[in-house]
Amino acid sequence: MSVNANEELYGRILKAVPQGIWVVNPQGRTIFCNGRMAELLGTNVQTLQDLSCFDPLFPSDVEEAQRHFELQMAGGPPFDFRLRRIDGSAVWVMISCMPMTDESGVTAGLIGLFTDISERRRVEEALRRSEERFHTIADTAPVMIWMSGPDKLCNFFNKPWLEFTGRTLKQEIGNGWAAGVHPEDLNRCVATYCSSFAARHSFRMEYRLRRADGEYRWILDNGTPFYDGAEFAGYIGSCIDVTDFKQTQQTMHEYRLRLQQLTVSLIDSQENANRELARELHDVFSQELAAIELQIHLLKSEMTSGRKLVSRLSEIGTKLGQLATDVHRTSRELHPMILEELGLEPALRQECRAFQERFGIKTRFSAKGVPVALPRNGRLCLYRVAQESLRNIGKHATDARGVLVSLMGDPQGATLVITDTGSGFEIDAARKKGGLGLISMEERVRSVRGDITVRSTRTKGTTVKVFVPKE
Repeated sequence: MSVNANEELYGRILKAVPQGIWVVNPQGRTIFCNGRMAELLGTNVQTLQDLSCFDPLFPSDVEEAQRHFELQMAGGPPFDFRLRRIDGSAVWVMISCMPMTDESGVTAGLIGLFTDISERRRVEEALRRSEERFHTIADTAPVMIWMSGPDKLCNFFNKPWLEFTGRTLKQEIGNGWAAGVHPEDLNRCVATYCSSFAARHSFRMEYRLRRADGEYRWILDNGTPFYDGAEFAGYIGSCIDVTDFKQTQQTMHEYRLRLQQLTVSLIDSQENANRELARELHDVFSQELAAIELQIHLLKSEMTSGRKLVSRLSEIGTKLGQLATDVHRTSRELHPMILEELGLEPALRQECRAFQERFGIKTRFSAKGVPVALPRNGRLCLYRVAQESLRNIGKHATDARGVLVSLMGDPQGATLVITDTGSGFEIDAARKKGGLGLISMEERVRSVRGDITVRSTRTKGTTVKVFVPKE
């Protein structure tokens, strides 16, 4: 190959190389540069040949550049550096140098390859700013935040977490955070974390974490996986101190238990008072009224004249009879003696019959498999719910064409269902009015550890369903 051909090939290679090539002597003066190097600095080859490698530098970078130059003369590794273009703007390059020696082996200069990394630096700078914003947001957030990588090891804890635990980031990263978890909660906590991590599922757990003052506080921790594009990158979690909330819950639970106990006591007291009053009405007033009514009938039969007086006595007798009936009904409502004497099924059957006679609404009762061993309070509860439901139907659902009352038993207990075909009502609206009907039924059922549901639809009627456990 001729010399001209070699030079032509050499020129094409230098032109095709995407990197800038800058050859300088030991003092940094230009020996050779290619067109790409001139483009990087925003000038031409002729101008660049008159410069040294220290000319396209910002004044603040000169000292560092000289240090790198000395390292490269000794065969140092590539490095990133900022150069100043002719127009004063900056261009970031990666510089890879190789010492150049003469025939005697003496260093004659440096051959440098300059790769434009401005885009990479812009991406890195954007990422750095994004990370700074994230850290600022995380550190000012009112919750504790942690992050872990795909290796399950935690690599970030925000300022609130570190302030809460009183530990440093170095102490917490990796698995260091586990040192603050209460020993009784640690295994469950780690198992939840690891199983969720393996399945890439979000998790929610509570555990006790030691605060800086040594007190263990209840923490609610929500963790969720995050991805870098389509690639799993780890987990991020947020934690809040729920100790006060849990203590409030416990206090409310205790209050609720005390209220339920009080409700049971009040219901028992009311039933006992009703029982005594019912017995008094039945044993004393009903018998006295019956005796008076009998005497009036005897008096009428003995009188042979005084037609007006007979009529008046007859009217009084009728009113006394009605009064006796009302007293008997009131006595039954206060305390159904038949419930204790014959049982739940006959008592409900009689209640349905009395309701039908009083309001004229056809009422059908059915019973199947009712357990004999149902507790007394359970039987009384079912009877009272039926009584209250029928009373409400008679008061508010007079348009009902019929009522169905069914009592069913199973090994767990007994279920009572009362259904009417009336106009129905809005349950939420009824609660807002503060009526005691629904509340009293619910509290009574709750007092025997039972369940009650009430469903009602306008124009379609109402269904009350109650379950009372056998024991």
